[in-house]
Amino acid sequence: MIVVQNLSKLYRIGNVDVCAAKNINLRIEEGEFVIIFGDSGSGKSTLIHLLGLLDKPTFGNVIIDGKNTSKLDESLKSKIRLGKMGFVFQEYNILPELTVLENVMLPALMTDTSKKEIIKRAKEIIRYIGLEKRANHLPAELSGGERQRVSIARALINNPKMIFADEPTANLDSRNSDNVINLFKYLNQELKITIFLVTHNPKYLKYATKIFLLKDGTIARTYNTKGTRKSESLNILEEYINKAVKKGISTVTLREHLIKNKWPKEIVERAISKHAKNSGA
Repeated sequence: MIVVQNLSKLYRIGNVDVCAAKNINLRIEEGEFVIIFGDSGSGKSTLIHLLGLLDKPTFGNVIIDGKNTSKLDESLKSKIRLGKMGFVFQEYNILPELTVLENVMLPALMTDTSKKEIIKRAKEIIRYIGLEKRANHLPAELSGGERQRVSIARALINNPKMIFADEPTANLDSRNSDNVINLFKYLNQELKITIFLVTHNPKYLKYATKIFLLKDGTIARTYNTKGTRKSESLNILEEYINKAVKKGISTVTLREHLIKNKWPKEIVERAISKHAKNSGA
């Protein structure tokens, strides 16, 4: 379980303090599928880095399984990350000079597990994700979708309780994106791993048990659901459109922006039509 209390993160840029996260409070139960949702620059990556102990908050607390990590030194935080967490990034972050098998093994080599056991488990995971025939290949010999599956396998090697995935499908085509998200869905439903997924693509909201809609570093709204349907995507998008129009942004500009940011055109058109009907435009 993760409890966040009054979490804030300030960055100093020149003589200006930029607040990337502002007074965030949330609670995540074990086994949830959490989606952190919002536009670019809304603070999604900052929040997931704070939750995963990859960054230190300026103010506030991140409490994991009853332990206040804000009071821990970096070595103890590292032990928590190594033992309880797995990470998947947009750019894959796998080492080009290592084979698939070696990349997957890497985090486990920092534990007390024997190398023989690490190799055995790594091979099992590689087989599980369907890359058994690629085990001795280098990353340069893999497709983008295969590289991302390697990063997911690496995240699984230490039997994590939770996985943090920051825009894991951003560099993938739609087919490989769906394959990656379906793998997260399976890990959550079958292995009961808590998933934290950063995305701005509404088609994946249906997998979430909890959605945090971020805007300007704050949680604009929280949705608690055991499966979000297309109507929920419409509600989220309509709320976004209403706020944008109040700031003077035209629906024409919004339509172009949303479609460019990979919102399905059908949902965008329905949300804009719904906004026009409700506003009398």
